[in-house]
Amino acid sequence: MLVKKRSRLLFMIALLLSALFLCQAKAEAGVKTMPAKVTSTWNTSAKVTWKKVKGASGYEIWLSKCNGLEHYSKAASIKKNKKTYMLTGLLENTCYKLRVYAKKDGKKVASSKLLHFVTAGNASFTNIKKVTLKASSVKIKAGKKKKVKVTYKRADDDKKLLGHDHVEKKIRYFSTNSKIASVSSSGVITAKKKAGKCTVYALATNGVWDSVSVTVTVPEKASKPSKPSTPSKPSKPSTPSTPSTPSTPSKSPELPTISGSAGSSTPKEEKYVLSYSFMGSVPKGVKKPKSEKLSKGDSISAPSVAAPEGYSFDGWKQADGSAVPSAMPAEDVELIGSFEKKSYKLTVKHEYVGAVKGIDVPSAYAAEKTTEYEYGERIKLETPSAKGYVFTGWKETVPSRMPAKDVTVTGQWKKTFTLTYLLYMPNERDSGSSLVGTKTQELTEGEHALSELYTIKDFSVEYLTDGPFGGAMNNHHPGPSLKTDFTDQQGYLYLGWYLAPGAPVSVKAIERYEFFQKMVQLNREEAQIYVDALVEIVQGSGIVNIPVITQDMSVVEIDRILDTWYYDENVSQEDKDTLDAAYNNYDWTASNDARQKIQEEREKVLREYYNEFDPQMYDEQGNEVERFDFTKVASINITEDLTLFGFYGNMYNHPEMA
Repeated sequence: MLVKKRSRLLFMIALLLSALFLCQAKAEAGVKTMPAKVTSTWNTSAKVTWKKVKGASGYEIWLSKCNGLEHYSKAASIKKNKKTYMLTGLLENTCYKLRVYAKKDGKKVASSKLLHFVTAGNASFTNIKKVTLKASSVKIKAGKKKKVKVTYKRADDDKKLLGHDHVEKKIRYFSTNSKIASVSSSGVITAKKKAGKCTVYALATNGVWDSVSVTVTVPEKASKPSKPSTPSKPSKPSTPSTPSTPSTPSKSPELPTISGSAGSSTPKEEKYVLSYSFMGSVPKGVKKPKSEKLSKGDSISAPSVAAPEGYSFDGWKQADGSAVPSAMPAEDVELIGSFEKKSYKLTVKHEYVGAVKGIDVPSAYAAEKTTEYEYGERIKLETPSAKGYVFTGWKETVPSRMPAKDVTVTGQWKKTFTLTYLLYMPNERDSGSSLVGTKTQELTEGEHALSELYTIKDFSVEYLTDGPFGGAMNNHHPGPSLKTDFTDQQGYLYLGWYLAPGAPVSVKAIERYEFFQKMVQLNREEAQIYVDALVEIVQGSGIVNIPVITQDMSVVEIDRILDTWYYDENVSQEDKDTLDAAYNNYDWTASNDARQKIQEEREKVLREYYNEFDPQMYDEQGNEVERFDFTKVASINITEDLTLFGFYGNMYNHPEMA
């Protein structure tokens, strides 16, 4: 049952296709054949040329791939005064087929043969670039036959032509008037009974053609011969008479001259068109030379073309890439020219424009760099950057597109320096001050107002549980975060930023800062040993319901977690006893040895620090007598790395702190 339904469906499709074929045949009945060809095939474009059809209002090109999977689509509609069109947007290494139609009042009045061609890039196939008939004109008596000899030349002699799966024969023929003379598929011309003239075309697969002018003659009919007359008897000789006066001959009427009769007129010399066109991008203002008509053998002198600024003209060539012929052949010739954009150099160099002596540009930009750009190409220069420098801009105006000349641009640089901020606060239990905040800022060399510097609001204070003096930093007033100003009611006064003596940086101040940093690091290492031991104790206790603690937690955080768990009423006494036993039974030997080494290192750092400075650090009343002569800044001129000190409270008996 299924097979029968399928058969019916196929039968209906066949009927429908037959009906469509008949409709198409009726629609195109009376449509003449017009010569058309595809030449100058590139990777993604091809040129289509045809002969104009008298009375046509325009032309259409219908295109499809030769894969049998795609329908024809209209590739172009062309005005009536055009006879060439450049197909673009094609695919490289692809076979196409097309047909050109001449239209009048929306109807087809002429059609080309189906043309097949292959775009550039195909490793196996090529197109025919020239077809030549041995004779340019022939005369054939009515009813007689004559075979024309044809030769062709490939665009690439090392490649094959498209085969029978595209067209049956490499050369096809057609006559412009089959009532005068017809031509067979093998090139045999048959003269009909009627005298007249027509043209027979020989076309390649891609439509490249040559033509022969055919004249059909009909011989005149011969008149019947008359019967011979009977010879008369000879008459007697007469007596000679007196000669008479000769009479004047009468004028006979002149016969009219029949123009075009054989042997009486000179045949009209055939002219061929020499045309010009441009390929590719054409500069504005450039106009192609006018076409001209020449006779066979006339010399060809291609006109010179002045290339606009930024371009060079590559000269004229034929459509197949061959040179311009010296004389006009017996066919139309099209010369194609192209323009090429010139290239120019863009040189980029750099210079240091700051005031600090001995500074050069960043090493990555020390060498000049030259790049070639085509005329009109967009110039893209990335903004350069380098650590320790600031790029201030280009000395010259950088064009957005490459002009028709070489260009040099210069990048300008200044040095940047690091400004280090050290923020101190007074201790609650003594008259000293401790470092509670640090920050760095990269500034371009030169003068900077106070408004460009950080304010105290830009800092966050780090309170250490194990301070540099074994917990002394716990004595800092916890107060609010230093991201907001302290108030007078809290008893602290922000004094501003200061430069150390011997500006830009005080050696003592830096050594003091380094001392604090060493002490903080040692205290952190000691705290980490204790944290590692606690983590090991908890993980080794085997208690399931105990919170997780990790090595990246602080001592304070772990103590808070374990205290909260230990004093929770929901925790069983058995788990608490297990944790106590794990803590008491832990082998602290390795931990104590490590902490002892840190303690020895701490004492060494302290000893070095006190030996470097005045050992008498405090007076009898316990006040610190070590003084730094700080200078308060309103602005700074930075020409190297600097350190600024910010103070809160009554530090070093400064007059402003009274």
